[in-house]
Amino acid sequence: MPTATSPPNFVLRHPTPDELTYIRTLHAACWAGPLTVSQYLSREVHIASTPLTRNGGLAQWVLVDSLSGQVLASCETIRKVAAMSNPPIDGQKVVPVEEVVAHGIGSVFTPPECRGKGYARIMLTLLGERLKYHNGEAAGFSALYSDIGKEFYTKLGWLPHRSSHIDIPVPSVPASPTTNTPHVEPLYHGDIASLCALDIAAVKAKLSTCNPKPRIAFLPDHETIDWHHNREEFIASCVRPTSGVPKVKGAIARDGLRWIMWGRDFNLDDPKLYILRVVNLGDQVGLAADMDAMLRAAVDEAAKWGLKKVCVWNPDQGLVESAKRVAGSEVQVEDREMDSIASLMMYGEAKAGSGVEDVEWVFNEKFGWC
Repeated sequence: MPTATSPPNFVLRHPTPDELTYIRTLHAACWAGPLTVSQYLSREVHIASTPLTRNGGLAQWVLVDSLSGQVLASCETIRKVAAMSNPPIDGQKVVPVEEVVAHGIGSVFTPPECRGKGYARIMLTLLGERLKYHNGEAAGFSALYSDIGKEFYTKLGWLPHRSSHIDIPVPSVPASPTTNTPHVEPLYHGDIASLCALDIAAVKAKLSTCNPKPRIAFLPDHETIDWHHNREEFIASCVRPTSGVPKVKGAIARDGLRWIMWGRDFNLDDPKLYILRVVNLGDQVGLAADMDAMLRAAVDEAAKWGLKKVCVWNPDQGLVESAKRVAGSEVQVEDREMDSIASLMMYGEAKAGSGVEDVEWVFNEKFGWC
């Protein structure tokens, strides 16, 4: 058995088809959730064929002992489109916004017999360097969402950023519609692309405003949202085969200036509806009433699917107050310390500053997770 003290023997490369099946079969025990192993393997193939992940958008990686051929650790990366801006210079009132390539890292896994030997550390160290310039493209940054706390990835250069959420409890029976809130309409698959285009423009406008720190953001493009929806639809077809495809993808206020997009998590232990993205293109007039109505729509949708809560990542104070009006004062912001810790590694000139004191991660919401 090779050890982590002999890194010259280790190679970071893409897996063969057989290696990929072997890896996925092993980590099904960690991430299959309500799916059988066969269903999990099919899901992985399915979500590797979405517009976001096909044609090289998804890359699989393995650390292999070059002497024995043994797979020591594995992970995957998804190429995403992001935006960056820097602090103003020479009295700038509006700063340039650069569209960049970024990589989301996920499914970091070590086979049980290889654990405790530092193989994941070696793999990620090599990967962090490789992603700076991958497939002929320079990257602005990479990010991951740690489920093992903050320390391990911090030592490797991915520094933790705000990772908080609220859980809105869902009653077993959907509440009756109220009459004193603005009307909201459901969002469907065909609505998403045009709204994402509007959202991207708003994100870039936000980044163009003056700020004392550099800013980065994953762009909430249609391909990214569609990946989440493809994932939930496949899982629903396996675990809720008689319920049909989850058609409602979010809710939009009557004036079309505010909307939320969501996705369903059918995990047996903690089923929930995640708010992928919260958008407000309007001013403060009517904001609270619209947010209340949209959150009520989310709660009702979660109840229809038997989900126990609605989860919102990194909510602002206005959204927290809306959640309390919808579900009561027991709704509280929770700061995660162990799971889904948003962690960032900057590349290029800004590489030395990847922490919250160095760079602002704007719109760090669930849509960015992978």
